[in-house]
Amino acid sequence: MPNTNYHHGDLRQALLIAAQEILDEQGYEGLTLRKCAARAGVSATAPSHHFKNASNFLASVAAEGYKQLSEEIQNSAKDCDPADPKKAMLIGKGYIGFAKRNPALYQLMFGSKVDSKNPEFHRALKQCFGRLEEMIAEVFPDYSERRVEATALRTWSLIHGFTLLLLDKRFSFFLENGSFSDEEALEYNFLKTLSFNKVRQDL
Repeated sequence: MPNTNYHHGDLRQALLIAAQEILDEQGYEGLTLRKCAARAGVSATAPSHHFKNASNFLASVAAEGYKQLSEEIQNSAKDCDPADPKKAMLIGKGYIGFAKRNPALYQLMFGSKVDSKNPEFHRALKQCFGRLEEMIAEVFPDYSERRVEATALRTWSLIHGFTLLLLDKRFSFFLENGSFSDEEALEYNFLKTLSFNKVRQDL
């Protein structure tokens, strides 16, 4: 029999932890709410007290991922001068590191399985992007809100695109022809290109 002796309020977090464990072990396609309930030691119906359906649950798992990514972005440059333009390189390193450590979670966060209109998911994504905007505003205190947003969008797009290609092994030809010795060298050379360059003043 499943263990239902959990403290009130603990089950939601236990299910989210179970989800990340299953993602690590079985990948993106292996995650189901039923498996998470079994991992948490409760009946298959118990999660309904916290998540109205599987879609709602997946959105919450992805939201947790964005919260973790937001912390990673913040911590990656915590020892850097707030106004140092090289902060982009440190943020990129932290971002890519998070994705490499949590590839299935990262896939879920940006995949089509998650309802992007879910309030919890939308809020976590917005807060993560907002954290990046705050760090850019420290580098360029004279920027308008729109210019900060444009710089954040460009930076995230560059890093995200590289990260997806790296996770999907789409850079193998660089390694095959000897352009780079390994993935670490490839990643390092990409990170060196990152900077918070000034964007057009009319934005």
